[in-house]
Amino acid sequence: MNISMSNHQNGYLSTPALLCGMLIVGTFGTIIGADYFESSVNAYFFPKAEYEEYMELIKKINPTIYARMKKGEAQIGIPLLKGARNISGTVHTSEATRGYPTIYIKSLKNYAEQDKINLLTTPIDDYRDKEIVPAITKQEQKLVMDTIKFLAPDLYRAIVEIDFTGRHHVKRDFDFSGASVIASELDGLPIMLVDPDETKLPLKEFRFSIAHELGHYVLQHSGVMQHATEFSAIHPVLAQQGKSEEFTPGKKVSGQLPFAESFHFAYTRVQEYEADRFAVMELGIPIDDAIASAQSELQEVGEHELENPHKETFKETHPLWKARIEQLESLRREVELNKAQSKLIDWRALAAEYMQEYSKKTKVIQ
Repeated sequence: MNISMSNHQNGYLSTPALLCGMLIVGTFGTIIGADYFESSVNAYFFPKAEYEEYMELIKKINPTIYARMKKGEAQIGIPLLKGARNISGTVHTSEATRGYPTIYIKSLKNYAEQDKINLLTTPIDDYRDKEIVPAITKQEQKLVMDTIKFLAPDLYRAIVEIDFTGRHHVKRDFDFSGASVIASELDGLPIMLVDPDETKLPLKEFRFSIAHELGHYVLQHSGVMQHATEFSAIHPVLAQQGKSEEFTPGKKVSGQLPFAESFHFAYTRVQEYEADRFAVMELGIPIDDAIASAQSELQEVGEHELENPHKETFKETHPLWKARIEQLESLRREVELNKAQSKLIDWRALAAEYMQEYSKKTKVIQ
């Protein structure tokens, strides 16, 4: 949807155009919020005078960034400087900004001018390294849908019954490289998120990537539910152990690590192994294709150059690619034994479970 610059006055969006830009009417007949990031930071548009004051300060700090932002605003019809009640001084690219980097800050109207300049300097510096992320194309959406049809025909049918082209279930990933998956809050079915480079992979590697993400969805891994708490207590007994005297904050204990954070990272690494295994064992990705994909990633990230690779990834959500390749190799015998078995996945039942969980969360919020 293109919004004419006639709706602007000095680059600021008028109220009717603002409402059109903030809401998307989908084929489901439902008004869908712009995106999760904007809702999580409680984003809003500044009043015209306040917006113009900040843009003048940006022009004073860095005329090049100012010109780039104004050019972007002219192209997409919405401001690239927004207010955020829950976060300040960050640059983010999202569906709501059509892939253009946007600066989010808290209101600075009670600060002196020099303080405003100081608070704007960091996000302006960050803006230099941010690039425009192109909107997802119909060809990319078709590639993902064709891959889902190849891997899981029942899931494909469930999606096209309510979303014929799949455009509401295949979207651009503005936050992470590669691919990821979330459960739709409208129907509980998976939404596949892909970045531009992911769709350029060789087909066999791309299929493994999508199968891996579907594994996260079926196994109901952390992060699939939207708006989930990042460090929620995954296991109540272990969470209680984390509150013991040994892990008292500030206590000097040799080798002490933040319990919740450390356990979270370890747990998500296990989930990555599980999703790899699911792709091979349940969705039929040939082991050699999965390993070829992992080896490509291994070469790209340069794990062989790390002096202490396991230490380097201790606080990472993903295991070493070398370790993932070893796990995939270990599945060969199990694949042979599993060939005669056929397990059906009830995608609609899974979607219903996700919708039930969303319903619970909505009741809690209310």
